[in-house]
Amino acid sequence: MTENNNLLLEVKDLRTHFPLRLGTVRAVDGVDLNIRYGQTVGVVGESGCGKSVMARSVMRIEPTPGRIMSGELLLYRRTAEKRKSDIAQPGFTDIIDMAQLDPKGPEARGIRGAEIAMIFQEPMASFSPVHTIAWQIIEGILIHQDVDRTEARRIAIRMLEQVSMPHPERIIDRYPHQLSGGMRQRAMIAMALSCQPSLLVADEPTTALDVTTQAQILTLMRELQRDLGMAIMFITHDLGVVAKMTEYVYVMYLGKIVESASVVDLFHDAKHPYTEALLRSIPQLGRRTHQGKAEPLAVIPGGVPDPFSIPSGCPFHPRCHRIVEGVCNVREPTSIEVGENHQVRCVLYE
Repeated sequence: MTENNNLLLEVKDLRTHFPLRLGTVRAVDGVDLNIRYGQTVGVVGESGCGKSVMARSVMRIEPTPGRIMSGELLLYRRTAEKRKSDIAQPGFTDIIDMAQLDPKGPEARGIRGAEIAMIFQEPMASFSPVHTIAWQIIEGILIHQDVDRTEARRIAIRMLEQVSMPHPERIIDRYPHQLSGGMRQRAMIAMALSCQPSLLVADEPTTALDVTTQAQILTLMRELQRDLGMAIMFITHDLGVVAKMTEYVYVMYLGKIVESASVVDLFHDAKHPYTEALLRSIPQLGRRTHQGKAEPLAVIPGGVPDPFSIPSGCPFHPRCHRIVEGVCNVREPTSIEVGENHQVRCVLYE
């Protein structure tokens, strides 16, 4: 899907499992994913499909007792000059496999926050409630940049200005509970971008916000990406956000990528029955039946299976409207190329 000289992150056969008393939960079970410098990639799927665990694995902050069992997380690192350039150039300082690093070691801690940063789903649960916004942003700057505390504070205020925070010189000394939801999310974005990362991982950053604030945050993120030239991995279940924000999309179900395509191909030529079902469930204004009555919202039957009892064969087959009996419930499909940069994991295309 990508040219090697423009790759930023290459995820190869990533498997993150949770060994529990009742059995092993394979939250991420063989994910392949690429992100180029400056690209916006979406990862979509229902709750419980492994999106957030995959994102946290990329950051090497996978929740306990989860651990990466196998796979590679190849980070293609450029010099500072090349990282800021809009033009993709071959030649990297090094390629690091994040999966092989100690998550608590100095190398992983040096990358996390500086080269890869994350915006979490609920800022109130991510910010420390007993420290001011200033303390939390400045600490990150001091860890990753060679500046004193006075300069770090100036950088923090400048970042709050960049994310359109009102009166940043006053807001910076407040505690998280003293801010509105939208202001907390802006502060979280400012903290994530304070060291100008190459990749921003956004884990459903607008879920807890009202529609107006959500639109403002999404517009802000697009403007910041254009100004800073960073790549974004957007984790969401909202296909409207995917259509507005992303260039390439990975559809995830029960720890696997079941379809990947450009955002245009995905919305106009979806192949996997799960992707088709997700698209049908998008509300549409004015949709009517032939009798003139309002058409009920389409739903996907059933729910995401219990992680301890994943169905045999294709894990989606109990909910699939295009099931092939004797095949889908017996054999797990492989990933097939069905078009340019368009892959699907389904027996219908083998």
